[in-house]
Amino acid sequence: SFFRARRSTATDPKEVLLVESYLDAHALPTNDERVAWAVGALLRSPKNNDFLISMAGNLRHEAFVPFLVGVSDKAEPNSYPPYYAAERGLQAITFKCNLHGKAAWKSWYATHGKESRAGWTRSAIDTFRAEAAQDPKEAARRFEKLIYCWNEISMLPFVEGTLAAHPEFHSAIAGWIN
Repeated sequence: SFFRARRSTATDPKEVLLVESYLDAHALPTNDERVAWAVGALLRSPKNNDFLISMAGNLRHEAFVPFLVGVSDKAEPNSYPPYYAAERGLQAITFKCNLHGKAAWKSWYATHGKESRAGWTRSAIDTFRAEAAQDPKEAARRFEKLIYCWNEISMLPFVEGTLAAHPEFHSAIAGWIN
C-alpha cells in the first residue's frame, strides 16, 4: 500500500521509476505515462545514464528503448571482454537477442520503434515457433542462448504451452526456470 500511495504522490523521476519497478515486481501493471515522463526527465543529464540503464533492466519498459539505443555502444569500464549494459537492456526489452552494435540497434529501431513491447514479444515468439517447427534440434540449441535474453515471466506461457511438450527443450527450460 505504501508504494501504491507513492505512485500518485512521487514527483522525483528517480523515485517514480523505483516505485514503478517495485510495483511491477509485485505484479501490478506499470503506469506507462509516469515511466515515460520519468525517463524523459532523467535523460536531460548524462549523470543519470547508469541509473536509467539499471532501471531499464528492471522495468523492461519500451520507454527506455530510444535512450538505450543512443548509449548502446558504451562499454562498462574495465571489463574484458567488453560488456554493454545498455545492449543487454535492449535485448531484455525487445527480445532481439541477436543484435549487436549501435548501428544495428539504430536500424532496428528505425523500423520497429513504433511497435509495442507486446508486439516485439509476439514477433520473437512467432519467429522462434517457426524455427522450432522447421528444425527442433537447432531451435533447442538456440534456446540455450536465448534463455539469458528471454528470462522473463511474460515468456512463461510460450515455454509451458509450446516448448515443454518437446523433450529436446527440457534441459534448456530447466536453465530458463533457474
